[in-house]
Amino acid sequence: MGASYGLTATDLRIDRTRVDVRQHAAALSLRRTMDGGWSLGGTVGVLAGGSLLVAGRLHALGPGGAVSVSGSREWLHDERRHLFLATTWAAAITLAPTVTRQHQRGLYGAVDVSLALAVGGTIANVWSPYLSARAFGGPVWMTEVGGPVPGHDPDHHSLGCGSVLTLPKHVELGLDAALLGAQGLTASVGASF
Repeated sequence: MGASYGLTATDLRIDRTRVDVRQHAAALSLRRTMDGGWSLGGTVGVLAGGSLLVAGRLHALGPGGAVSVSGSREWLHDERRHLFLATTWAAAITLAPTVTRQHQRGLYGAVDVSLALAVGGTIANVWSPYLSARAFGGPVWMTEVGGPVPGHDPDHHSLGCGSVLTLPKHVELGLDAALLGAQGLTASVGASF
């Protein structure tokens, strides 16, 4: 079981127009670990707020919701060298209302399917820094007065790094930074039982 809070900054193309997206989200997740290094999970989140800047017009974003399912596999877990290699796939959908300063209301939606790779090491069985790469895609859209307008994410990737600190009683603190491509910062707290 885990909880996370994230800040995301990216740009989209909606009807060939650049849209700067900023969003804040909080989420709760459950994950089940199985034999062979596999795990499956689900997440429910709240898009707490943010903004869409479309051709100079600011749209306030949220509050809204998000759900996702994911699976992961640890392909390498070298106890002696303290190295790991893991992949994760996920599918998510996000929906949130929008409103302009002129009180025009709309809806923002995104579907995201992703594949991620993390390579790192564990130091003293406590600290696990890693490098990550993620490829993703899926449609985005927003509604305006005339109806839905389709779009897409031009950055179908992100590269970054992160760190997990394992505390007593199976508690983990995490920080993940996507630095290139779609950018974001996520802090998380998890507990296993």
